[in-house]
Amino acid sequence: MVGIVPLLEAVSYLLAPHLAGLPVWVRPLISAAAVIPLMQYAVMPVLARAAHSFLYPRRLPAAPDSAP
Repeated sequence: MVGIVPLLEAVSYLLAPHLAGLPVWVRPLISAAAVIPLMQYAVMPVLARAAHSFLYPRRLPAAPDSAP
């Protein structure tokens, strides 16, 4: 939600004047064609780096077994 909602709002704000004359069924296709690569190559790498410690937590060393 952190990445997709602002991106969708920005793309629809920027593209709306240019897409106004197109048929209604074409507008989402063009928006999706713009949003998907932006999300894949611009937004997700930034979010993955920001959430790195959450996504890949450090593993603590295993405690030695005290079995007799």
